[in-house]
Amino acid sequence: MKPRVKSNDWLGLFLWGLDILMNPNTQTLLESFESWNYRNHLRADLKQLGRSGMVECRKVRNESKWRLSESGRLVAFGGIDPASQWSRKWDGRWRLLLFDLPARQQRLRLSLWRWLRRERFGYLQQSVWIIPDTINETSIPLRQLKLTPESLTVIDGAPTPPDTNEGIVQSAWDFALINRHYKTAIELATVGRRFVRGGKPVEMRKWLADERTAWMEAITCDPLLPEVLLPRDYLGQRAVRERQITFSILSGALLKQNKQNN
Repeated sequence: MKPRVKSNDWLGLFLWGLDILMNPNTQTLLESFESWNYRNHLRADLKQLGRSGMVECRKVRNESKWRLSESGRLVAFGGIDPASQWSRKWDGRWRLLLFDLPARQQRLRLSLWRWLRRERFGYLQQSVWIIPDTINETSIPLRQLKLTPESLTVIDGAPTPPDTNEGIVQSAWDFALINRHYKTAIELATVGRRFVRGGKPVEMRKWLADERTAWMEAITCDPLLPEVLLPRDYLGQRAVRERQITFSILSGALLKQNKQNN
């Protein structure tokens, strides 16, 4: 059973569609969302988002104008901006993190593995993980993980033939699984376009919950590598484009509906 979507999840996602994907007409579109919000009795949720710092409200001629804050934008993307990750520079070198922990320290190993997964490290062997970004001592939470500097080693280098960067990427991350998650997200984005022709609020809410869940599953397991390292069949960028199209269409429909109602 999929979890019920939280108000700040789907409102943040919807605001993301209005504020980011339809950027040239941000103010107008946000006014449209305001009207939509009134019709669906969601003002309390918007105020809650405002208190949390995810949206900002400005009074213009006694009217409320809502827009995403910087933290709200980040939440709408699932905690990270994939485009900025793909576009980052890569120096052509890999960083291997090797750790030496006694086999009996399973809880410590599990804590370290969870941190490595959250930080999007690739898995080569049980004690060997890899990432294309610089690693320094301050980036590893030794105290929180109850590790000593002597238990970890960082190796900086590049592959030599017959090894290749492509081979490292395929070995360290399961891109077949990643693509399956993105395929689901793409399919749901396509399904969402039917709401431009109308639909029950409960159906819209369920779709937003499903879409949010699918996107989070995809973005969580994706290392978001620099573009030069992405596999040829990688679906992440296509998934972002499809979501952009869907939320742009929905935003346009809301704008049209708002004009008709006024």
